[in-house]
Amino acid sequence: MVGGAGNHPALGLVTVAPGESMLRAAWRSVDLPAGAPGAALFVGTDPGALLAATPIPLSSGDRWATVLGLAPDTTYFATLGFDDGMGGWNRSGPTLRARTGRPILVSSDADPSVADGLTAATAWATIEDGIAAAAQAGGGNVWASGIFLAAEITVPADVDLYGGFDATFDLATRDPEANPATIQGTSTSSVITLARADLSVAVLDGFRVDGSGISDACFEVDQR
Repeated sequence: MVGGAGNHPALGLVTVAPGESMLRAAWRSVDLPAGAPGAALFVGTDPGALLAATPIPLSSGDRWATVLGLAPDTTYFATLGFDDGMGGWNRSGPTLRARTGRPILVSSDADPSVADGLTAATAWATIEDGIAAAAQAGGGNVWASGIFLAAEITVPADVDLYGGFDATFDLATRDPEANPATIQGTSTSSVITLARADLSVAVLDGFRVDGSGISDACFEVDQR
């Protein structure tokens, strides 16, 4: 998240997940009463000028939008806004960051003997393997589907984790509420360690973290 909450209580992004040249955004609610200001999604590369981007109108009752045609390997920012009635827009809720790029896929049902992380049929079987592949490539996004047992997962800088996928890994139907990826702790260590020496932004989106009653903590931040 980059930026604080705005001043419209009904609007606010809750998740943004990127693909190779697209992203999917979801928000709390746009069930606005009749006569309420219009709402829109804004996506751009400059977080300070998002409301100058072309607005993507939201319809009441919608909860998500898929934005296509984005540049690969590019950091984007997204936020919601509502019409201020004077030809402009007011930001509402948080601004979220996502970097496009070909994702590395991880499934708890995968066959490790054919794994390369590039397709649903050849997904890595563990989140640790997916993170290692992303780190070796210099960073990237790891998409996860299923339930994973992990003594401790260390997430290095420049690697972001996204759950919320079913077995097809279709970004256009991603639903973190219906399909959260679950990480179950199996030791007395922290379940997830975020290795962020430079205090860079870490993304862990669409997961359920279960300490199983034996983990010391869900998250630990290692700034060494």
